[in-house]
Amino acid sequence: FAASELASFEAAGGGGRVTLSPVRVTVERSRGSILYAHLLNFRQLEAAWPLHCSHGVLQASNSMWVRPGWEAAVRTAGFSLGQDAVRWAPPLEVAAAHPFYRNVTTRGRHSWTYHEGSFYPMNELQAFRARLDAWLTAPGRELRRDVLQAFPFPEEFWLQNYVLNEGRGGHLALPVRTRQLCLRDDARGETQLVSPAMVDATASGATEYFAVKRVPRLVDHPIVRRIAQLTRPAAPPPRWPPTAPPPL
Repeated sequence: FAASELASFEAAGGGGRVTLSPVRVTVERSRGSILYAHLLNFRQLEAAWPLHCSHGVLQASNSMWVRPGWEAAVRTAGFSLGQDAVRWAPPLEVAAAHPFYRNVTTRGRHSWTYHEGSFYPMNELQAFRARLDAWLTAPGRELRRDVLQAFPFPEEFWLQNYVLNEGRGGHLALPVRTRQLCLRDDARGETQLVSPAMVDATASGATEYFAVKRVPRLVDHPIVRRIAQLTRPAAPPPRWPPTAPPPL
């Protein structure tokens, strides 16, 4: 984006509440480009508001927030990993072969958990990005081949393993359960949209989540329209006493 385009986008976002990363990468499903795009966004947050953001939250492009209050949940919990995320599962047999996976798994603690709605202290995210940048400086390593094209889904392994092995998660007692902010309606299958019932349940507080996935990327889709209705600010209360009618 040109500087003028970035400025116009940010102004449309509420004046001082939105910032856009000037660096973009082509994102591919299940590839390291997803995680790297998130890291670019966190770098831009620090550039826009130095030392202001305490935590970073990862959000998917096909998820939407349906109820407020998640900021307080993030500050209370600190980070989203729980004991149930410390596990070895079949996809790790492939993921663990990547040299950067081995680089951050220094204490032998393996993790697999989805990234949508996960959150970490900003200093952990900065340290992880610095670790990845330093790793890339070694001779023969390439950003595109070794990170952007890395497979399978590094966004579900690399950062989590760093936090567990070298970050805050390696020094504190983990809660029993992982506390992502986003509900993935996986019971319907990995390609199915979130059900209207789960949207309503999450919006009402009947679940512990604040966002839902998978939401269609079409603004006129019924599910998107439903979420827009749920999140629209309430109308102001009627004026009281009522304005007197004009004289006849």
